[in-house]
Amino acid sequence: MSGTTMVVMIVFICVGLGMVGEWVKRYLAFKEKALKHSGDSEQMHKELAALKSRVETLEKIVTDEGYQLDKKISNL
Repeated sequence: MSGTTMVVMIVFICVGLGMVGEWVKRYLAFKEKALKHSGDSEQMHKELAALKSRVETLEKIVTDEGYQLDKKISNL
């Protein structure tokens, strides 16, 4: 193996290892970001469930006959 071939191979190996290292860094950053978003998703599901419960309660109040009667009286 000539000296030039050895230098070229060393350069290719160094560049290849640098690229692999960068890919690993990006993968780990992506994985960490995905974990953060899964926590946000769980929080949004809880918030959605709470809002559904509130809407359900409001629907019960508005459709209650007593509420309708109070509304008619106040309109007079």
